Amino acid sequence: RIGWACGSAKTHNAIRYAHHIARLGRKVLIVQPSIFLITETMKDLSSLTPQIRYRAIHSENSEKAIADIIDHPKHTALDGEVLFITHSALMLLPYFHRKQGWDVIVDEVPQADWCCEFNVPRTHRLITDHFAVDPDARNLADNRYVRVVPSNRPALEAIARNADGDQVWDIFQRFAHILLSPHWAAYVLDDQYTNLMNGGGERRKLLAFAHLKPSLLDGFATATIMGACFEESMLYQLWTTMGVEFRQHKA
Repeated sequence: RIGWACGSAKTHNAIRYAHHIARLGRKVLIVQPSIFLITETMKDLSSLTPQIRYRAIHSENSEKAIADIIDHPKHTALDGEVLFITHSALMLLPYFHRKQGWDVIVDEVPQADWCCEFNVPRTHRLITDHFAVDPDARNLADNRYVRVVPSNRPALEAIARNADGDQVWDIFQRFAHILLSPHWAAYVLDDQYTNLMNGGGERRKLLAFAHLKPSLLDGFATATIMGACFEESMLYQLWTTMGVEFRQHKA
């Protein structure tokens, strides 16, 4: 079950709720779309009394933000606190230590779908050599699409990190992240993928698609998503069909 909240002043109210439960000794993970919004929200939280512990981890205050986020729950004190991270960081986390002890609040509805068209008839092997079609995976209702899974994780991890800022790898960086993530299901358009791999036909583009899975929030003590018109969002429509039960947050 996932809670949801909508309407005006949702972030204002959520911060006061987070402050309240942190005072009771709970740990709260607040996930927001941007560093700017995190900075503004922290100003609001700092104005509340009594003071509680809080911290933000993102690319502007850490050279290894994902590693620091993973490390934080392992070494933090046992009392209540609030930790701020971005949407993109949550999507990239391979692990969150003792997540059952954290209440997560996601401010704004995460993007639940992704797609990209790669026109790479000569250079596609830079990415296609590292994933494979999964014939046993459940595909979309439209059987024109086939599920793809990693076949060479170290190579995909190198592209996803792109430590040297390679401009060609940059084209595939997001797709590599999605292929590696357990929280995304990735697909390609079958006929064009087949033409691309065989070098035949006129339609030889790599059309990639992905959808976000509810496992993103599995295991947390509670999970709340806040967003206007939430029941009209792609995430709500998609996750509801996958069996997720949403309850409106009353606090």
